[in-house]
Amino acid sequence: MIVRGMRGAVTYGTASGSGLAALDKYVFGKTGTATASNGFRRHGWFVVFTASPGDRPPVAAEIELGLLVFLRRGTGAEAAAVAARFLRMGPALARPTAASFTPSSRPDRVRVRVRGVVRELPLDDYVTGVLQAENGREREREALRAQAVVARTFALANPGRHAAEGYDLCSTTHCQHFTIPAGPASGAAARAVAATTGEVLDDPAGGVAAVYYHAACGGHTSSIASVWGARGSPSWLRGVSDRHCLDRRERHWEDRLTREEIERALRADRTTRAIGRLRQITIADADPGGRALSLVVDGERRVRMRAWDFRLIIGRALGWQMLKSTLFEMTRDGDVYIFRGRGAGHGLGLCQDGAHDQARQGRHYRQILRHYFPGAILREQRSAHSGSPFPRLIAASDQPDSAGERLHRDGNLRWLISPRLEPTRFAAIRRTFLRARRDLDSRIDDQTAPPIEIHLHATTAAFIAATGQSGYAAGAFRPGRAGQPGRIDLQPPALLARRGLLEATLRHELVHATLHHLNPHCPRWLHEGLAIHFAGEGPRLQRALDSPRLTVAELERQLDAHPWSAQSRALYAQAWREVNELIRARGEAAVWRMATVAARAARI
Repeated sequence: MIVRGMRGAVTYGTASGSGLAALDKYVFGKTGTATASNGFRRHGWFVVFTASPGDRPPVAAEIELGLLVFLRRGTGAEAAAVAARFLRMGPALARPTAASFTPSSRPDRVRVRVRGVVRELPLDDYVTGVLQAENGREREREALRAQAVVARTFALANPGRHAAEGYDLCSTTHCQHFTIPAGPASGAAARAVAATTGEVLDDPAGGVAAVYYHAACGGHTSSIASVWGARGSPSWLRGVSDRHCLDRRERHWEDRLTREEIERALRADRTTRAIGRLRQITIADADPGGRALSLVVDGERRVRMRAWDFRLIIGRALGWQMLKSTLFEMTRDGDVYIFRGRGAGHGLGLCQDGAHDQARQGRHYRQILRHYFPGAILREQRSAHSGSPFPRLIAASDQPDSAGERLHRDGNLRWLISPRLEPTRFAAIRRTFLRARRDLDSRIDDQTAPPIEIHLHATTAAFIAATGQSGYAAGAFRPGRAGQPGRIDLQPPALLARRGLLEATLRHELVHATLHHLNPHCPRWLHEGLAIHFAGEGPRLQRALDSPRLTVAELERQLDAHPWSAQSRALYAQAWREVNELIRARGEAAVWRMATVAARAARI
């Protein structure tokens, strides 16, 4: 009955689109989906068995082949399609020999071994296959583009890595995950590769940079010295703080290993089998990001070893789901060692979870690369057909500009409008802003509306380039100089409208512009709290009020020290709470007077 059900999966069920039922074998299988390991990417698998054709289901002795296909960030149906392509190869599968390999003199070709067969591909086809395997479920364009540059750089930095076996690169994590690009699934990957074609990361000396990437850093990337003990770390692999990955709760993990399990793993490795009966494990030292560097393992022999080596020993013996990274703390409860950690992978170079989050917040792929590889130089590789003898350097400021903006004057307001913004949408934005200004005028004593210049940007990249803010910010205000009007910059209005943030952002930045005009010395906490109150953003900050409460003086100091950081949301929430309590105690009109009158503000 089970075999008949599995036969049904390939004839009319979840794997029926794979073409397995048309093979000249009795094929039966089962699709499945593995639980998402990072919150937004599931994994697919398919197990299939073949037997000689017959009218009835085979018995166990008649099974010729069993095959398991597992696709990271794939689906069971996609895994079944891979199995069908593999089975169609039949006897054509062959192992390459070293004698058949001659290193290619062309940097735009790669020889990769995939499913036992060596294929020579154009470089960008190879990079597309890497993205399809590594980032098959990624839908953020800028994250895919950043990954494309890194994958291309890795390939160019490692030609002939498997020369002794007859090819350049393998299709496993030893080199880079790779699948033959085909069908509509490769569309997003192919577009990302085409948009970055020829772009490579160089080291400061002009050579191709050594680059790496991993699933999740847990809040701080690492260095080669920290992970593998290499002497010195190049500037672009020195490790950076990454708030974009820090708060991903799905990447927090806990593993409990008994003394017997750890002893079994240590015995299975020739470098540690002499340790014998385990007495104690301690973390000897850690890098600045908190990642364990080395451990002291005490037994019949005492051994100090790299934390990464310990992770590999545990993974080989107990499963790779154990100790997902070396960013962990360790405690002991009797014979049970408790490892609590964050992230997944070695932590070197680009963090895929962090890149996804940065892209989702509007960051350009070049900004993502600069964040993870500080000091590396992004250049465009010269094509074999290029007439220029020099590669084109891609400058850090190479961002979309605001050329073509049109000016609209509105009393003491100046609007700079992207040509992409439809007149009807602009008219609605203008009405919303004027309505907010009338509302604010009714709340404060001083009715002098400040002159303001408002920029409505066409793209997030243009907003970032103009303000220096991260893609997290919906808007930004900058005071004018020497009698010039203050300036409000907004993310693309269509983007803000989709997120339900347009009116709140206009009201928030209006408060900053007005308070700075009336009282440049207004305390920062009062500024922020009133802006949040007037914009109606307070309820969204309720969850951030769990952190310990600060005094007003300490709150002011931290807001000045951390204008935007991982803890700033909690600081803004506390500023809003202070203002809310003042309004309940003294009335809203009194609090606005505190903020707009310098003499009173000084005595709060």
